[in-house]
Amino acid sequence: MKKKKVIEVFKSGHKDFQQLVKSLTANQISNKEVSENWTVKDIIAHLSAWNFAQAKEIDNILEGKSTWSKLYKTKKDWDEFNKNAVEERRDKNIKVIISEWESSFEKLINRLDNLTEKEWNSNTHLHSLFHYEKEGLSDEGRHAQEVKKLFNL
Repeated sequence: MKKKKVIEVFKSGHKDFQQLVKSLTANQISNKEVSENWTVKDIIAHLSAWNFAQAKEIDNILEGKSTWSKLYKTKKDWDEFNKNAVEERRDKNIKVIISEWESSFEKLINRLDNLTEKEWNSNTHLHSLFHYEKEGLSDEGRHAQEVKKLFNL
């Protein structure tokens, strides 16, 4: 996938999730379980952690120090990352969680945007970071659809 397309898909999914969050009440965000016993707040915490991790892994890859293939070999490894990301943020106020999410997204997009075409096109490890999109949706876009379905929006 071309870098520009990845950024477009990510921005679209982020915008969808932003609009969704703005349409929900504080109670819906913090108390209603969506999936895997997660609330919308937990999903936002999860998204923040992955955005920060992806931005960091881009630098690791460019320095020849890729870590994801070692850290996340199995679904259990991914699930453990998600569990820890949510638990680390569990007691934070929703405004803090949302602010962190926005910051993490901006950091990821800036990091992607600043990659040269040579860096993007010459490194297959970079592409592997962004192969989890399904049906043209980013992780944020998929979560937005999941939450909309739950709340019949």
